Amino acid sequence: MLRSDLQAPRRSRWATGVVCLLIGALLAISTRYVHDQQGQSSRGSLIDLYQSEQTRLQQTTERTKQLRAQVQAQAAWVQQQFGPKLTPEQIRREQLARQAAGLTPVTGAGLKVTLNDAPSGSYERLGSQGTPDDFVVHQQDVQGVVNALWAGGATAMMVQDQRVIATSAVRCVGSVLLLQDRSYPPPYTITAIGPVERLQQALDQSPSVTLYREYANRLKLEYTVTVETNLTVPAYEGSTGIIQAAVASAG
Repeated sequence: MLRSDLQAPRRSRWATGVVCLLIGALLAISTRYVHDQQGQSSRGSLIDLYQSEQTRLQQTTERTKQLRAQVQAQAAWVQQQFGPKLTPEQIRREQLARQAAGLTPVTGAGLKVTLNDAPSGSYERLGSQGTPDDFVVHQQDVQGVVNALWAGGATAMMVQDQRVIATSAVRCVGSVLLLQDRSYPPPYTITAIGPVERLQQALDQSPSVTLYREYANRLKLEYTVTVETNLTVPAYEGSTGIIQAAVASAG
């Protein structure tokens, strides 16, 4: 038997192995491609769903405003035509009650406070000084500013473009602020009308705001306070009803 005849089966087995490896590689590449395409499709579907729901929510909110205005106008007409005539003192008290509930616009001097995440790439540059979670604004940071401004005597307040009242809930999911069924990415702006010096003092003395400012100085988060002489805060448009309540423990 020739030497070449002895090597033929060996070459055949080697060629078969190479073919199998190539087939396996092609299958792996194909599977990875299909998986990536499915992932991109899934992410695209979620984004489309989120955007459509946001649009629907905005449309519903606008329709609610229109209906509320119609109801108020009709109620005022009924009161004028068939209701008891209110005295000037009763009208004044009703107006004060609406103002206290945040149902009327307010104009005056006050403060604007802006909070924002650290610039992109800050964690890569300053990661040794904190965790990734430290480089973003959190719910407690926004709530701390809101609480301090209320304590400082704010008569009206707005977060982003929405009026908030004492019962408004400030919530965050990840890095997105949720306020009255609408979502907002950072930066977050809190606008407060009231005695400027007292508002500023309340911010300076707030433990939660002080802690945030320490992180801001160290990790490059944004914390800016500007004094404004002519601010306008719109009327509150959310529900004034209490959704859930619990009896406080006497201790």
